[in-house]
Amino acid sequence: MKVVAIEKMRPNIQLEKALMAIHFSDEIFGTQLHPEANPACMLENLKDESNKQAMVNNFGMEKYLETVDRIDDEDKLF
Repeated sequence: MKVVAIEKMRPNIQLEKALMAIHFSDEIFGTQLHPEANPACMLENLKDESNKQAMVNNFGMEKYLETVDRIDDEDKLF
């Protein structure tokens, strides 16, 4: 097998980086991503008041607003 992707470096988190994608063989590829998530659905999910409040409580209003602002940025994965 071959590691194809690992989690981005986050110096503020004192944990090992997670494996995000592995090529097991020519036929089998495993991923930890959620390719079924799309920006429009994610935005609707984040607009739900209980989901918004949960994110604000866990990560702060600044992170919530940044996420909503960047939700359709093709250069960002979350």
